Amino acid sequence: MEPLVEKGLAKSIGVSNVNLQQLGEILRIAKVPCVNNQIENHPFLDQTGLIKFSKENNVSITAFGPLGSPERPWAPENDKNLRNDPVVKKIADSRKCTPVQILIAYNLSQGLVCAPKSTCVERIEENFKVISWCLVHTSALCSTYSLQISLRRGARPEHVLFADLRKVTCM
Repeated sequence: MEPLVEKGLAKSIGVSNVNLQQLGEILRIAKVPCVNNQIENHPFLDQTGLIKFSKENNVSITAFGPLGSPERPWAPENDKNLRNDPVVKKIADSRKCTPVQILIAYNLSQGLVCAPKSTCVERIEENFKVISWCLVHTSALCSTYSLQISLRRGARPEHVLFADLRKVTCM
């Protein structure tokens, strides 16, 4: 990707589903800095180390799967649905909002870009309402709400095989 930036064909480089060790290696050898890492992030998957490291190295984070990806095709039948979690519901009830808004606000309150998936206009509009709500409740969400269960829904970054990044060339 670096030659594309150098030729003006891309403005910046980002990565997806890269863990802390992998991001560290990329930053160590990159000529063009990585500016974004898209990672799975929700209250049931503790990514604080990666988020802290990213911020310290000027790499923004885009959170995918903030609702826990309940409709993913590989989900087992008895899979935990984050929207129905009793703790999430209790927090939502106490703040007079929906569980989905709490899950989105969890990411926004950490200063992350949040990319929830929805095709329903009403839900998309409801999701946008969380932005103003989140500005008021940021500290409460960040400091009191991380369940740290380590419930990953997507591919594990350490299971992705990377080529030797120094030998990758661009056509």
